[in-house]
Parts: sequence; C-alpha cells; structure tokens
Amino acid sequence: MVRYWLTPLSVDPSMTISGMRECMHVTQATDLLSRLARLHPRLLPSFKMEMLTSGDDDTCGGSEATPLSVQFEQAGDVELVGPWSLSHCGEAFIERLLPVETCLGLLAMLPESDVCPDVQKMQSWWNQGYRIIMVKEA
Repeated sequence: MVRYWLTPLSVDPSMTISGMRECMHVTQATDLLSRLARLHPRLLPSFKMEMLTSGDDDTCGGSEATPLSVQFEQAGDVELVGPWSLSHCGEAFIERLLPVETCLGLLAMLPESDVCPDVQKMQSWWNQGYRIIMVKEA
C-alpha cells in the first residue's frame, strides 16, 4: 500500500524530519500535489522514502534492518544522522528545494478556492522556517 507523508524538514544545524509530519491518503496527497504544482512544479516536491537515507555502502536507499517507515510511524523528530544519514540522492534533492520565502510568495498567489487545511498547515510550517516535502512510501 502506498502512503504519502506531508513532511516538514529542519535543515539547520542538521537535517531533521519534524514530528509534525502527517500521513495522507493517496487521493488527498495527489490532490494537494496537483493543486500546488499549478503554481510551481517544485512548490511541494515528492521524494521516495527509500531514497532519502543511505545504505551501508553509501548508496541511495537506507538500511533494510529498520526501515525509515518505522521511524515515520513513531511520534517525534527523526534526525538524519548515523544509520539514518541523508543519502547523496536525498542531499541533492534537498539542496534544490525552493527557498522558504519563494514558497510563501507562490502560496500567496494560490486562488482562495484552492486554499484548504493542508495548505494552511504548510503556510504555518513555512512561516516557522521549515522546508516541506511529500515523502512517498511504497
């Protein structure tokens, strides 16, 4: 079963997945992705969960011993260090995220009819300085 996680990230001083992440139903997630892609294709980028962390051989794709999905399901922040180090693929993806100010500017152009609770939540997270991605768990 595919699950999507609306995921706020803190990048300073280290990459941390916020405990505020929210699991979304597929139709809810794809609707949100589509709605925001009309403003800018990278406003809410999507990334495969298994590619976020690096394996033992420093490749993209984390340890199978304890999948990252288990960490996502538990409450609290997940710091991407040690066994959960950000992969090279994940690093490149995060580096290309739009700046928070740009995201807020684009969001201000969203038609009122497209504003929903998820968009309001994202605006709040951006106002707090978080970066936001949609993580796809296959």
